[in-house]
Amino acid sequence: MKRVKWFWSWQDEKEENWLREMARTGWKLSAISLPGLYKFIKISPENIFFRLDYHNRQKLSMNAYLDTLFEDGWEFITKANGWLYFSKVSAEDVLSIKQDAQAKTDKLTREVSTLGSALPLMIMWFPLFGSRTDSPTHEILLIVYVLLLVYFLFIIIKGYQRILQLRKQS
Repeated sequence: MKRVKWFWSWQDEKEENWLREMARTGWKLSAISLPGLYKFIKISPENIFFRLDYHNRQKLSMNAYLDTLFEDGWEFITKANGWLYFSKVSAEDVLSIKQDAQAKTDKLTREVSTLGSALPLMIMWFPLFGSRTDSPTHEILLIVYVLLLVYFLFIIIKGYQRILQLRKQS
């Protein structure tokens, strides 16, 4: 079965919980072919925990990192957009997971910085809309511009809030 669902990079815990609920209803993640396009396989309903981790280290370090997770009973599922997806069956309701908060913080910081660097360019476009023409095209472009500006600001603020949350955890 394929499902389309979008999660932002700061919603990793929400995505983990959604994948866990899918497993509880009998669908286990098997692959992610495109961002937001999840492929599931049918299983008997299980209490499976999922972990998303961002790991951007050298290959040697990556192998040691994966070995540690495998020793703890984690199964590697897939990789998508720099995120590694793992699962582990557990009878417990809560599972202690060691997360690499610094790697997640680094990834989110890069994303927020990239989007933040686009803001000055967007602000420089504003004078293009300053001339008062009564053209409907002009008004539509102004609305699109304002919506994009609000959208960028929203993403930057949510990303920054998640960065602060991750820094408090570590």
